[in-house]
Amino acid sequence: MLTIRWSWRIFLLPMLFLFLAQTNAAAFRPAPDVPRISIEQLKAKMDAGENIVIIDMRSDRDYQESNEKIKGAVRISVVELEDSSRALLKGKEIITYCS
Repeated sequence: MLTIRWSWRIFLLPMLFLFLAQTNAAAFRPAPDVPRISIEQLKAKMDAGENIVIIDMRSDRDYQESNEKIKGAVRISVVELEDSSRALLKGKEIITYCS
């Protein structure tokens, strides 16, 4: 009886690991319908004075602890972006980043 219990645990543990690894990997896949731009493309847009707004969507903690920030970017949380900021962003190309 003890052997059967351990057999199941030995089988289920790797399965659980694989499931969690796959779930985590899916969270970091880029959405296919959301365009991505390079740092060089963003810099070119900024240098050309294009009508863009850059939104830093990092968590408060990550934002405060970071020494790296894009000049001119605004810090807006996901909730704020969905609620009150739409008028501010109307007619502008929105560029978001979180890392």
